[in-house]
Amino acid sequence: MHFYWIDDDKRREHAAKNLENYFNRQKIKSRGEFINLCRKDFDDFKSIFNKPAPDLIIVDHFLNNSTNKIITKGSSVAEIVRQRWPQCPIVGVTAAEKEARVAAFSKDSYEDLFSIDNREEMFAAALILAVGFRTLRKIQIRNSTRLAELLNPPHDETENIKRIIPLDISRDLNDRENVSLKIKISRWVRRTLLARPGPLYDSLWAATMIGIKEVAFIRISSSFCSAQYSGIFSNYSGFRWWRGALLKKLYDQLKLQEPRLPWLAGHSLKGITKKDYALCAACHKLYPEIVAYNDRGSTIRHPMHLKCTEAHPDYDALPSFEEIRMMKDL
Repeated sequence: MHFYWIDDDKRREHAAKNLENYFNRQKIKSRGEFINLCRKDFDDFKSIFNKPAPDLIIVDHFLNNSTNKIITKGSSVAEIVRQRWPQCPIVGVTAAEKEARVAAFSKDSYEDLFSIDNREEMFAAALILAVGFRTLRKIQIRNSTRLAELLNPPHDETENIKRIIPLDISRDLNDRENVSLKIKISRWVRRTLLARPGPLYDSLWAATMIGIKEVAFIRISSSFCSAQYSGIFSNYSGFRWWRGALLKKLYDQLKLQEPRLPWLAGHSLKGITKKDYALCAACHKLYPEIVAYNDRGSTIRHPMHLKCTEAHPDYDALPSFEEIRMMKDL
């Protein structure tokens, strides 16, 4: 694994070394190079383009100390690098107090943007990105079946996955000259398939679907390991579970002759007591069926009854994905 850390703060060279050590501790033999943008001749930066493509690039977003009048933001570096290496993942970093100041169009220059203060999260995500892109570069994805296989779905989910592949990806699968295809696939997997509840659920959605609190689900999640997502970019933003496989495992464990509603059936799981039962955050009653935001401006989600919520106006509906909702004013 070879990566560049591009920055205008020489003190970050230590962080680059820590990232290299982190990769090596994960049994990924790595070599990192720190590129200092404070040098007036910019030779360090220009020299990288005479070398083979790296597996990953980390770049500071706010280049306040840069001596170049054109390259003043990490997003500018990202655009230059992407012209040369269109299939290399680029991760932006910045100080926590500056993160909110990064404009949305600048964020889209990166595969992700992290606070340098949260190095554990950034290092883990950077590793998954680099390994995932290495996998994408090694294979030819000529059809939707091959793309679905990268996600390693349960057998009976394969056709459903093929149906939800976005048109702009599916029509490019046969175009061997399309250098942006792997970036499109990465962003769809991480920003839609893994990010929105649908074929895959995060731990809060999974817990709510089977009627228990998230902390209780995490406690017994080993009994649902066969339903866990293990495809490309797995665990990028936390564990995910295949919704259909999770339900099948639930009913198999309980040996139910006639399946009950899952938020009722989950109360009968081994190790689950009344204190583990999920309650609606709006009315505080049993059997919430979905997860919703507290309000339009909130980033906090809780289990809720469908009737206690309304559609969130800032999210479009996506076929085969759950509708994003928020609590009603009760």
